[in-house]
Amino acid sequence: MASHNSVNGMPAHGNHWLLNQTLRELFNASDILIASDDSDIGQLTKFHIVSDLSSAAVLAIEAGMDQDLHAEAFPLLEAAVN
Repeated sequence: MASHNSVNGMPAHGNHWLLNQTLRELFNASDILIASDDSDIGQLTKFHIVSDLSSAAVLAIEAGMDQDLHAEAFPLLEAAVN
């Protein structure tokens, strides 16, 4: 599970540097990253990182999140790709 903190103003769920370069590359973590609490990916809109939930889903998947247990953001990915 990604944490609820932010690093340099970017919440963990949308932080490519934190999730990929640090966690996966530096620490060789190979586990899946899950957004499991409090509509975590949706929080990216509340912090004004992105403007809508669809953009939050794209940012989270590009940052390295693998699963959205609240399933409010990731179902929007298909439309965002199209």
